[in-house]
Amino acid sequence: MPTKRHPDRQLHLIDAENLGQDPRPTALAASAVRATYNQLVGRQACDHVVVACNHGALLNVGCAWLGARLLARSGKDGADLALLDVLATEDVASRYDGVVLGSGDGIFTDAVIELRRSGLDVTVVAPLESLSRRLRMVASRVVSFADLSPEGPPAASALVASFGLSDDLGRAA
Repeated sequence: MPTKRHPDRQLHLIDAENLGQDPRPTALAASAVRATYNQLVGRQACDHVVVACNHGALLNVGCAWLGARLLARSGKDGADLALLDVLATEDVASRYDGVVLGSGDGIFTDAVIELRRSGLDVTVVAPLESLSRRLRMVASRVVSFADLSPEGPPAASALVASFGLSDDLGRAA
């Protein structure tokens, strides 16, 4: 196993659409996803965060995840493929002590197996109802995206309604 250049640093790979369960989240919903994620996982100042979504969600997701590296790819599995490219091309095993994957999609299973083989711990954060069984089995640890409260993270419409606001498109909640 190669020597780490930056010990104690985690790579956070976030599929914003998967965690928020919405391909076009409002700014408020994207912020709620970020806040919930941060409370569940926590991050250190030295950690790197990469967030992927489709082009139509980029503005709202980008505003919610300030300081993160943003990737946009549209189409079938676009965000997933953008995150997989990071894993395939950026020598993750020598640069990080662990990976936190914010997605439950099974497309990540083989990549997680390879990360584990290289000695990295991989934590998967995902809504349990959309967590791939295979991905759950190969992860070092699984964190339910609903662990904060019995109701889970606030859905966009419930969060918007709780503040008495309208969403980004002017629709009343």
